[in-house]
Amino acid sequence: MDYIKTVSKHDKNLIMYMEVDENFIELKKIELVENDLLGYASQDVEFNGTSLASTPLLSISEINAIENISAVKISREEFYSLWDRVILTDNHYYDPQS
Repeated sequence: MDYIKTVSKHDKNLIMYMEVDENFIELKKIELVENDLLGYASQDVEFNGTSLASTPLLSISEINAIENISAVKISREEFYSLWDRVILTDNHYYDPQS
C-alpha cells in the first residue's frame, strides 16, 4: 500500500488523503476543504458525496506536474491517525491541532 496527500489550490485548498494499492487504485480517501471534512470513502462506505476513483490515480510526479496541485507520499501511520480520528470516532470534522 501507498499513502498520498494532495493539496489543490483550485478548490478552496482541497486536501485529499488516499490509501492506494500497488496499481494506484484508491482503497480509502478523506477529503478536507480548508481543514473541514468534506467527505470520505472506502470500498464499503461513501460519506457526503466522496467516492473512490474508478481509474488509477496519477503518479506523484504526474500530479505535481499539474499547476496548483501538489502531492507527497505520507506514512501509513499518518493516514490511519487521521482515518481513525475522523472516520472511526464519528467526528465529521478535522482539527489539525489534535
